[in-house]
Amino acid sequence: MCFIVSVPVLSAAGVQPAFDILYSAFPKVAQKLKPVNLSCEDNGIKMEVVSANVHDNVADIYISMQDLTGDRIDETIDLFDSYYIKPAYDSVGNCELVDYNDTTKMATFLIRISQFDNQKISGEKITFSLNCFLSGKQEYNKAFSDTILKNVKKNPVTQSDVNIRGGAGLGVESDAESLEGIKNFLKVDEKNNYSPVEGITITAAGFIDEKLHIQVYYEDILKTDNHGEVYLIDSKNNIINYKYNYSFWDEKECGSYEEYIFDISPETDLENYTLYGDFTVCSSLTEGDWKVTFPLKNIK
Repeated sequence: MCFIVSVPVLSAAGVQPAFDILYSAFPKVAQKLKPVNLSCEDNGIKMEVVSANVHDNVADIYISMQDLTGDRIDETIDLFDSYYIKPAYDSVGNCELVDYNDTTKMATFLIRISQFDNQKISGEKITFSLNCFLSGKQEYNKAFSDTILKNVKKNPVTQSDVNIRGGAGLGVESDAESLEGIKNFLKVDEKNNYSPVEGITITAAGFIDEKLHIQVYYEDILKTDNHGEVYLIDSKNNIINYKYNYSFWDEKECGSYEEYIFDISPETDLENYTLYGDFTVCSSLTEGDWKVTFPLKNIK
């Protein structure tokens, strides 16, 4: 059940020190924020809209999240782009973790939501909503087992009928044209895979059209936001980044394959290279229905 309560301005435990941090980091924004101090509790988690400011098509909203029953909130908390405002047009959001208090298990955020096409935020009321957050995030930088590069296939089994999620070129001109020319991708190599951390697996490596492909599987990204990238380091400690990457869904559309494509030919001696990865994994998704509605006229 969700309910609304009112508390004195910035008096909740942990809010004032966090506001001081906010003021130091974003003074121009903090000066314009107006008190709201309305909260909503669901699933043992309290969300409070501490203050806000709406100007033209932009809403700046300062909130706190506190776990009242457990340890589901930590310093790695991520709102996972699950926040939004009503009424609203299409918009883009930016979220900054301002402070985390380990004693009170409270995290504070500054969220900016900008509506497209300069559509002004209007009406008598505004509702800020949030439906989930991630925590228990860990970051890894690891060198992979050398068996991955030792077993790179020069004639790997490939596939072209994949459910593409996206693609990009890294510092490459005419990215769109170059990416459109990439049609074939690796199939999972059941005999040559490696899991550097739980939830992430190197699933295949091989040469396609004279370029080195490294395929990584990120498990259950809709609940974990597992992500990362791979790169190579040569014998002189030079970093070789991938030139392109493509991502495509698994069969259930919950996990994602990422194919990193390097401008390295089959004639290259891969014994002079080491494969590395930077990864972020998450162990906890907390869902809920947090909503706070407040008069728009009070925060303009």
